[in-house]
Amino acid sequence: MNDYKIEFLPSAWREIDEISSYYIQKVGKQAAKKFFDKLMKSIERLKMFPTSAPLIRDEKLSAEGYRILISGEYVCVYRIINEIVYIYHIANGRTEYKNLIGN
Repeated sequence: MNDYKIEFLPSAWREIDEISSYYIQKVGKQAAKKFFDKLMKSIERLKMFPTSAPLIRDEKLSAEGYRILISGEYVCVYRIINEIVYIYHIANGRTEYKNLIGN
């Protein structure tokens, strides 16, 4: 079995940048790096196990294949299309992430 490819949408990169900037301002560069490294390690696992995270608990979003990966206090919203894992959003777990998708 080949590894799946990971692609980040611009919205996900923007959110990662915002979260990292917040960490840098509030607790320093080391904490920002720790956040980023942990998130990327979680996402990298999706290359081999793309269906390991559950479908979002929303009938419409689940039917469209949206999944949610939890990494610490953050969630990663993604879906798989033709052996590519598309990362749509990275958000705090307290965020109503279903609203981020725009359905």
